[in-house]
Amino acid sequence: MQHLNRHNLSSGITYGLLEDEVRNTFYDDILKEAKGKRVIDVGSGSGLLGFYAIKHGAEHVTFIEQDKGASYHISKVAEKMKIKPSKYRVIHDEFVASRWDEYELGDVDLLVHEIIGNFIWNETMTSAFDVYLPNVKIIPSTYELKYSIVLLTDDGFDYLCKLHNQNAGNRSLFKNIKLDPIFSEYYSNVLNHFDMNVRTKPTTLNHIRKPEFLDHLYSQSIECYRHSVNINDEHDFKNRRRFKFKLPKTNKPYLILCEPFVHHGEYTLEFKKTTSFNGYNQPVLVPPNLKCKSFEYVFDIEDCYSRIDNYYI
Repeated sequence: MQHLNRHNLSSGITYGLLEDEVRNTFYDDILKEAKGKRVIDVGSGSGLLGFYAIKHGAEHVTFIEQDKGASYHISKVAEKMKIKPSKYRVIHDEFVASRWDEYELGDVDLLVHEIIGNFIWNETMTSAFDVYLPNVKIIPSTYELKYSIVLLTDDGFDYLCKLHNQNAGNRSLFKNIKLDPIFSEYYSNVLNHFDMNVRTKPTTLNHIRKPEFLDHLYSQSIECYRHSVNINDEHDFKNRRRFKFKLPKTNKPYLILCEPFVHHGEYTLEFKKTTSFNGYNQPVLVPPNLKCKSFEYVFDIEDCYSRIDNYYI
C-alpha cells in the first residue's frame, strides 16, 4: 500500500493526497477503529482509506467511487494485494446520503471519507451528506473552523496589496513579448497594479505561501469565532450550513484568518500542517474605511460562498 506506482494511477486519483504524510497518518490512526467493523469508504479515489481499514482488521469494506478509472484502479490494487473478494466490494457511483438504499449496503458500522474542501464544507461534503444518517457512524466526526482577526497598519496593508498583485499570476503575461520602449513603463505599471479591487473591497489572498510569514500573521491575531460541527449529532448536522459573526468596529484595514481542523477522538488534522488543503493559506484582506458589520459563511448544496455584508469573496 505504501509502494503504489503513481504513474499507473487513474486520472481520477489526486496524487497530492497520496503524498501528504500528515493527512495519511491521521487517517491511518483513526481507522484503527475499523477492526471487526463493516466499513464504507466514500469518494474512495485511490482507495487508500479503505485499504487502511482492511489493514486494521475491518470485516468488510465497500468502496464507493464515481470515477471509472479510479474504481478500476481500486479493484486491481485489491487483486495485487491478494485481498479476498469476500472482504471488499467496489461500487462505481457517486455517493449521496439520500440514495443510501440504492447502494444495497446492508449493515454498516463506519463510514469514512475525505471529501473535504479547503474550508472543510466547500467541496462535496454538503451535497454528499444531504440527509442525516442516524444508523451509521461517520469518521472523522468533528469539523472545526476557527476565525481570527488581525488589525493592520497602513504600511502593512500596502505591503499585502503589493504582495497580492505581484503573485496573482499576471506579471509574466508579456514576459516573452518584445515591446516598444514607449510602452514598457505603461505595461510595467499595469502588471504591478492590475488588481485595484484589493484596495476597495474584501479580497481573498490566495498567494501567501511562506509558512513563517503566515505564522507571524496568525501570532498577531485575536480569535473571534469558532464553528464546530459533530456530523454524527443530528442537531449539529442540521445547523451546519450557515454561520455568522461580528467584525471589528474600526476604520483600519485588517485580515480575517481561518484555521480549519478535523478531529476524531484524540486525533486532530491541522490544515496548517497538511499539504492537501489551503484554507490556512487564504486570509481575507479587508481594506480601510469599509463599513462591514459581519462575516457570513453559507453552505448550500449548489454553492458555497463567504460574504462580508454585501461584498462577495
